[in-house]
Amino acid sequence: MPKIRDMLSPEDADLVFRALNAAAEGDFFPEVEFFTIFGIDRAMLRRVYRGWPEPKVDLLDFRLAVFGTLNNLTGYPHNMDDELAYYVPEGIDALLRVQRELRARWPGGH
Repeated sequence: MPKIRDMLSPEDADLVFRALNAAAEGDFFPEVEFFTIFGIDRAMLRRVYRGWPEPKVDLLDFRLAVFGTLNNLTGYPHNMDDELAYYVPEGIDALLRVQRELRARWPGGH
């Protein structure tokens, strides 16, 4: 199992935590499309969020939650940048930076 603490700074781990919260609790993704977009349901994403940064679920679900959140908050056309800034004031550029760093450090790649 990956150790997020070994892959991200505490600040970046907190940024991902807030992004997971945004994806799980925000209105960015329609419920009827959520599984199609993420490959997991919202309940699983909430489990990952509540357990962050430890992977307390199947590693594939953990990976889908984390990378799905980073990919979709930065690439899905939700047109809700103001709401995203409420959760992640650092913005999309910070999410993209952390996404690149995490992808580069994830065991076996992504």
